[in-house]
Amino acid sequence: SSGHTPHLPNLSLEIISPLRFTAATVHQRYGAAREKIASLGHSGHPICWSEEHSYRPWTSTMDWQGHNLHFSDHVIHYYGNGNVGKPALVFCHGFSDNGLCWDRVALRFTDQFDIYLLDARNHGQSSRGIASAQDMTQDLADVITALELEPVIAVGHSMGAGTVAALAAGYPHLVAKMILE
Repeated sequence: SSGHTPHLPNLSLEIISPLRFTAATVHQRYGAAREKIASLGHSGHPICWSEEHSYRPWTSTMDWQGHNLHFSDHVIHYYGNGNVGKPALVFCHGFSDNGLCWDRVALRFTDQFDIYLLDARNHGQSSRGIASAQDMTQDLADVITALELEPVIAVGHSMGAGTVAALAAGYPHLVAKMILE
């Protein structure tokens, strides 16, 4: 290795939350996907990527209950199944996702757990604004504490895995077990 760092071009990335973009916006912005979503028309229904690698309207067999927790300068939104009294299972999503990305996984555990699908700050229906990884960890600790869930089983994917790991390191009394993906 010559020690030379290659020049990387400036890249721009457009982030669209899965529940915020519709068939119409995908059709408008992503020409290659037009044929795949043409059958959806412009209904405005949220869409997601299915296992067959085609766009489809967002559907769930679970009627998740949406809630907002209001803190001093922000709101954290979450979905739950209302199984109060059962062990708390908290799911944290990856970058540019939202809590409902865990729907298919969480459905398998609805009978055994009190499930919480959190929208991290700047995602889903939670507040927008400048937030660091530490802020997101604090948000998770605040949610668990405010709802009196501790200790929880915390599940995280990608960005959410970092948040869960930081929570376990900084607030070990809040986490019984963690699963990182």
